[in-house]
Amino acid sequence: MAKPETPAMIGAATANGFALTPEEGSNFYRMPADFLIAPDSSIQIAHYAEFVYDHLEFEKLESAIKS
Repeated sequence: MAKPETPAMIGAATANGFALTPEEGSNFYRMPADFLIAPDSSIQIAHYAEFVYDHLEFEKLESAIKS
């Protein structure tokens, strides 16, 4: 959240219909994590975000699926 570009990213998301929704008891500072689960239910890829809009790249997903 402390990255200089975060307010602009939040503004752009809000302008596109993805406004932040306050929830009682929620922690606004939690970071996302993305997982690719293999057919055997094992975690093939785990990506832990460093900032709120950091997600697993599609190229990594496509590469993992092809292999």
